Amino acid sequence: MHTNLTPDLIRDKALTVLVKHANGIKQADFFAEVEAVLSTEFVVHKHSVKNALWDLSDRFPEYVVKKKFTYRDVRLFPSSKLLVERNGATEDYTKDLLKYMLSDEFKAIKLHMLALKVKDIERHLFLSEIEGLINEIIYEGANIHVRELEEIVGLKVAIKALSEQINQVTKILKGRGIEGDAIDTD
Repeated sequence: MHTNLTPDLIRDKALTVLVKHANGIKQADFFAEVEAVLSTEFVVHKHSVKNALWDLSDRFPEYVVKKKFTYRDVRLFPSSKLLVERNGATEDYTKDLLKYMLSDEFKAIKLHMLALKVKDIERHLFLSEIEGLINEIIYEGANIHVRELEEIVGLKVAIKALSEQINQVTKILKGRGIEGDAIDTD
């Protein structure tokens, strides 16, 4: 077994593997298949395949088409240029790809994606409604709190005014010679 496995070599083997999947392959399955192919000839270290291939469609946009159907369903497709160069494919590939895109499997994937998007929209709307209710509760709570504070402040003002009146009465009574226990403030 060879031990000289480079990222460029991994990418080259990956393009060869991708040619076998004209109808596309899930990215996770693709990584596993590339690793299996490489492990027959090389010592493959953990994550070396993923590290080399995660941006394959960015590195080789003329050869690899990446479609993200859902969060977990990312598929890679070989371009017609890759098929022609690596596999000698012709216009039949284009016809096969068109046939696949019109197939029930592809339509089911698209419908599934649409359903997920609808669920996301529903979830967003639901969360927006909840957020509105929470804001309304907070606003109502704040209004109640403000009213309570106003009542407390009002009571404090009344108590202060009453206390001032009691002090004035006490002064008047002291002025008349009435002091101490004789003043009943109850």
